[in-house]
Amino acid sequence: MTGKVARKRSGEQTRQRILAAAALQFARTSYEEVKLRDIARDVGIDVAYVHRCFGSKEQLFADVLEATRDSGPSILGEKQDLPRIFTDESFNRDAIGFGIFICSLSSPKAREIIKAFGLREFIEPLAAKLPEPALLRATLLLACMTGLKVTREVLGVDPLANMSSEDCRGLIEGIFAACLDENRGASRKTAVAAPKAARSRQRAAPKGRGAGNTIDRTRDHGASDRRRRVAPAQEK
Repeated sequence: MTGKVARKRSGEQTRQRILAAAALQFARTSYEEVKLRDIARDVGIDVAYVHRCFGSKEQLFADVLEATRDSGPSILGEKQDLPRIFTDESFNRDAIGFGIFICSLSSPKAREIIKAFGLREFIEPLAAKLPEPALLRATLLLACMTGLKVTREVLGVDPLANMSSEDCRGLIEGIFAACLDENRGASRKTAVAAPKAARSRQRAAPKGRGAGNTIDRTRDHGASDRRRRVAPAQEK
């Protein structure tokens, strides 16, 4: 029994080492260029063991995303804490998950895995805490955070690239707070309804003009007929 427990523990430790090595590989190079044999080499095991543990590179990638989420800070706090939490994470330079995200954008296959992971693990749980339109609010929160990190870490756009979170915390927390503001959501619905009503009126207007033109043409034809009937009488 002790031997089985030891082997199980050793197997789990090896699995964690594979996940750690894979995370570094996926964070340094594109998804398509990462090879399972390179990960196996980094861990010091045969590539067949990686296949036996995870089955495929796609599954290994999905498990790496799960592992980096578990090791990183949670962004699924209470609603009133979300502006602060998202601001802190926007300035987190140590997030290996963000490196994996950036390096994997060139791969359609990896993007689909990331999209499914993001919906399941972040957007949908966030939406459960938010007022309607909840999914839109949750997606905007994640989009704003991702955009800030790309602008700072990837593009290096100044002055944002060289500022600390404390330098502009008020502004950035305000952006995230706006995504949560129920009053802004209500005014947005009103703003969306107005263009829809205008488009409905525009679609109805040509019909009215067409009907009017038909009546005018009918009147013109009637006047022409009367003129033709009167003209011969005048000639006589």
